[in-house]
Amino acid sequence: MLASRLPARVVSSLGPSLPISLRPLSTVDTTAPFSALRTNYASLPRLPVPALSDTLLRYTQSAEALLPEAAGGEEFTSHLACVSDFAGSAGPLLQGKLLALEGLRESSGSYPFSYKEHHWDDMYLGGRWALPVNSNPFYLLRSLPAAPLADSPDSTENLGGLLSALVRFHLRNLGGMPADLPNPNCMSPFPYMFGSTRVPGAERDSIAAAPRAGHVAVLRHGRFHSLPVLDEAGSCFGGAALSGALDELMALPPPPEPCPLALLTALPRGEVAAARARLLADPGNARALEAMDEALLVVALDDGPCGTLEDESGALLHGRGGLGYWDKHQLVRLPNGKLAVNFEHSYSDGMIWNRMLQEAAADVAGDGSSPYGPLPPAAAGGKPRASPLAVSAPFDEKAAAGVAAAVGDCDTAVLPFGHFGKEAIKAWGVSPDAAVQLSYQLAFARQHGGRLPAVYESCATRNFFRGRTEVIRSLTSESRNFVNLMGDASASPDAKREAFLAACGRHIEVAKLAKNGLGVDRHLMALKKIADAEGVTHELFEDPTFVRSGTWELSTSNVSAPFLDRFGFGAVTGDGYGLGYLVHDGDVPVNVTSFKSSGVTDSKKMAASIEASLLDIKALF
Repeated sequence: MLASRLPARVVSSLGPSLPISLRPLSTVDTTAPFSALRTNYASLPRLPVPALSDTLLRYTQSAEALLPEAAGGEEFTSHLACVSDFAGSAGPLLQGKLLALEGLRESSGSYPFSYKEHHWDDMYLGGRWALPVNSNPFYLLRSLPAAPLADSPDSTENLGGLLSALVRFHLRNLGGMPADLPNPNCMSPFPYMFGSTRVPGAERDSIAAAPRAGHVAVLRHGRFHSLPVLDEAGSCFGGAALSGALDELMALPPPPEPCPLALLTALPRGEVAAARARLLADPGNARALEAMDEALLVVALDDGPCGTLEDESGALLHGRGGLGYWDKHQLVRLPNGKLAVNFEHSYSDGMIWNRMLQEAAADVAGDGSSPYGPLPPAAAGGKPRASPLAVSAPFDEKAAAGVAAAVGDCDTAVLPFGHFGKEAIKAWGVSPDAAVQLSYQLAFARQHGGRLPAVYESCATRNFFRGRTEVIRSLTSESRNFVNLMGDASASPDAKREAFLAACGRHIEVAKLAKNGLGVDRHLMALKKIADAEGVTHELFEDPTFVRSGTWELSTSNVSAPFLDRFGFGAVTGDGYGLGYLVHDGDVPVNVTSFKSSGVTDSKKMAASIEASLLDIKALF
C-alpha cells in the first residue's frame, strides 16, 4: 500500500503581449523547466515567504481540528510542545537559510522564481510513479452549443471544430497573448501548452518544447498517425477539413496489436525512460518518437465501451489498460461523441486549461462570448491527410498486463448531483465552494465512523509570478464542530445551521490566506527540503500528527466553468479519495476516485454519502 502518491492538483498563471521564441525540441534546454521564460510581463510580485510564526500558528490550528480530543487532549498538548520547540530551535535556523536563499534568487532574476518553485518541479518531474491516475487529470466538456456540432457517435465534426480552435488559440499566442481578465495573472505556462512533451529520465524527467510544430499525433486503435493541422501558408485548417481527415482514421480497422508507443508512457517513469532508450536505438523508431514529441498535442480517438458515466471517467483518467500518450496533453473523443482533455500536469494547472478551453469553446459556438476577442480565422480550404507513425518493436504484453492491473485498481464513481447548485447555495448566504467542502467532510465522517480526514483543496496563487498553487486546509475547528453537531440527535436545526454558517465563514478566511501565498504546506515543504539538504533534524518532521496532517485522505479541487461537465483525478494516498468537482448554477457534478486495494475506501459509497450530506445541509435552510 502506498502511503502517499502525489500531492494534489489545481492552478497557475503573461502580461499584455508575450512573444514566444522557444527553440525546437532537438535543441531546447530541458535541464531547468520553464527557464526559457524569465520575464515578468505583468510586473507581478514574487510569492512571499510567510513569517515562520504565522505559518506555525496556521499549522497548529489545522492540526487541532484533526485530532479527536482537540485542544484538551494529551495528544494535541504533546504535539503543541513539539511545534513550540521547533519554533524556538530548528525553525528560525531553517527560516533564516530560506530567506537568504530567496534574497539571492530574487537579485539574480533567474530560475527558480519563487522559494518553492524548484521543489514543486522536482515533485512532479522527479516522481517515479506512472502518470495515469497518479498525476494526469481530465476535463470532460459539455456539449458545444453550435448547430450542427451536436455530440454524435457517428461524427467527428465537433472534434474537428474544437481541434481547429485550439490550434488557432496557439497560433495567436505565438504572436502575443491578451492578458487575463479582469485581473492580471501570471501566465507563463501558456507557451508550453502546445508542442511540449515530458521527456522521461532514469531519475528525473524534463520538459522539452517545439511550439512551432505543424502537426498533431492521432491515436486510433492503439496506433499513432501524424496529422498536419497547418497549410503551407501557416494557417490552421478549418474544422470541416480536420474532421474529414479524422473520419478517415475513424474508419481504419483495428490492427492485430497496438503500437508499443501506446503503452510506453503509462509505465512507471524509470521504466518509461528505459523503454524509450531501447526504441531510440532504431533510427526509424527515433523518427516516430520525434514526431510524437514535437506534435502540438495528441488526439485520442477512443474505441472502448462507454455505457456508464464511470466508463467515461475511467477512459479519460487512465485509458483502456493505459493506452494513450500521457507525456503530452491529449484531446480525447469518446465513442459516444463526447469530447475531453487529459492534461500532463507538470508545467500547468486548472485555470490555465480553463482559459484555453474557454476561448476554444467560444470560437466553436461562434457566440462572441470570449472577452478576449475572436481567434485568427481558419484557412479557407485544404485537405490534410494523416500518415502512420510506424514503430518497429513488439508490444510488451507483460508490461501491458501490469499497467492494466494498476489502472484497474482505480475505483471511480460519478455523482451528477442535479438536485441544486450554486444559485440555491448562494441563497443561504454562504460561499458555494465552502458549502460543498463541508459536505465532503460530513460524508467522510459518516462513512468512516465519525473520523475526520486531512483535507487538501487546491487554490490558485496566480497573482504572483509563477505562483502556481497552494493548499486550502479545509478541515477547521469550525467544520469539525459542524460535523459533530450533524451527528448529534439532540442538537437543534438552529444550532446546526449556525455551526454551518460559522464553518463556511472560516473556510473563506483560510482560502483567502492561501490565495495570497499565506498557506501552510508550501512553506513547510521548503523548510523540510532545506533541513534535509543541510542535515538539520527535528522531531516535528517525523511526528505522527505532522505526518497525518499532510496525508490527504480527501484531495479535492474545484475548477468550475460553464463549458465543463466533469473533472477527475486519482486519489493521492492509498486510503483516500480524489474529489474533482464543479459548482454550476443548478448542479454539482463530483468525480470520486479511490483504490480498490485499500480495503477502507469505497467510491460508490462515498458518492452516495456526499449526495445525502448535501441534501441534509439543504434541509437546514
